[in-house]
Amino acid sequence: MAYINTVKKLPYIYQDITAKNANSLLVVTAAVHGNELVGLKAIDALSDIASKIPLKGRIVVIHGNPEATVQEVRYVDQDFNRAFTATNLISEPTNHELVSAQHLSQLMLNLLDEQASNVTKHLLDIHSMSSTGTPFMSFVADKPPQLIIEQTPIPVIEGIIDSLEGCLAKWFAPYFNSSHIVECGQHQEQSTFDFGFHTLIYHLYLFDMLEDCKQVQQAFDYLSSHTHPYSYLKTNICYRQAVNKDQIFEMQPGFVNLQQVNAGQLLAKISGKKVLAPFDGRVILPCYQRQCEEGYFISQDR
Repeated sequence: MAYINTVKKLPYIYQDITAKNANSLLVVTAAVHGNELVGLKAIDALSDIASKIPLKGRIVVIHGNPEATVQEVRYVDQDFNRAFTATNLISEPTNHELVSAQHLSQLMLNLLDEQASNVTKHLLDIHSMSSTGTPFMSFVADKPPQLIIEQTPIPVIEGIIDSLEGCLAKWFAPYFNSSHIVECGQHQEQSTFDFGFHTLIYHLYLFDMLEDCKQVQQAFDYLSSHTHPYSYLKTNICYRQAVNKDQIFEMQPGFVNLQQVNAGQLLAKISGKKVLAPFDGRVILPCYQRQCEEGYFISQDR
């Protein structure tokens, strides 16, 4: 039976800021997970100063899962950031996130159709995490944003996007000159919201959508200080701990993002069964929230 959405909120354009010389477009997807408000707060902070800084181009922010935001949950029926597959986008939707994926896809395609052929287009998907620890960015393996990787003081974790079927940034990558994600810190921390704002400022500068100004240097300094000593770390995902819907996942307390772990170390329990680290590495995105599809990842530095 087809799913009928009668009351739930669907993705929409949250902010649209167009400055002079609009020959570049930055699309920011925010709150793709409803409880991750950092992208919305980042664009609110940018909007407050937009008329006072030398912006260029057009910045469009899409609120990914507003219904989950209203309900203060990660998602309503399924992880929205696993919904972007060819099958899901053409089949009769069976839940809220699948309806939303089709709606957002059409919204995105309409937006791209509006652009002149010479417009440079970038996609930035802004997230936060349930654990504390160092922020990071990740990208699609066959389309790395080299300028961002080389000049941004944010550690790079390779392989996350490619390991996840239905990831928004991966699905839309062919439509953009660059497409990547930034995880800005723990969901509720003020430093996470500040990191998201400075990430946005510095990306605009590197995309030639913001002329050099004091806010650019402030952004670089903030990002550097809040990722030290891992500012230019490169590490690769080697293991993904999947969690099924019928399992109860419990991460051991105290783990932080990018923390080094040793082979055989107790990391979590799944439905009461101990889960040990399979090898030495770094624990990535340890999950401390009820709704999760991955309990954690493990990476190794390159």
